[in-house]
Amino acid sequence: MGLTLIVADHIRRKLNLQPYRGTEQEARRFVEELRMYERMVNRFQYRNSDDVLRDAVLHLPIEPNGVETDPVEVAVNRNLARVETNRVRGGALRVVNDGLLGRAQKVLRIIDRLGLQGWDWLRALKTLSGDGQSSPSLGNREASVSDTAGLETQASHRLDFTPAQWRSLEDSLQ
Repeated sequence: MGLTLIVADHIRRKLNLQPYRGTEQEARRFVEELRMYERMVNRFQYRNSDDVLRDAVLHLPIEPNGVETDPVEVAVNRNLARVETNRVRGGALRVVNDGLLGRAQKVLRIIDRLGLQGWDWLRALKTLSGDGQSSPSLGNREASVSDTAGLETQASHRLDFTPAQWRSLEDSLQ
């Protein structure tokens, strides 16, 4: 999932498009949206602090956007010019929270292998978050068998490829 943002950034650069510059209000909206999604829809595999989420949105060169996925609306940060809906956008939330920040170590390895510039802020955010790891989380509720099975399924999706697959990916990005 985090690779999506990296590929999008690479394409943005190839097309000479300006990077996305998130505003403070958009960052607060993203955090509010994520916390509402956690409470009212579903939990995430990783738990990141509000500060780490906010800083990520402010530094991302690609806008974390998507279609509304659930009939849950944000309460405070509504009607923003660059956000098309007041409802939660589950896909964008998962890509940033679980795909990018939750798996920052793997994403950084990919960035280093591909030689992409401008993602040093992700390394700094890992340091800011304490031990450099987002913590796997089941939320405040007790884990049921279905919760545990869901985490195993999510954890089994890997970004590991063979060296030949990496070369192919790198060639396709150039």
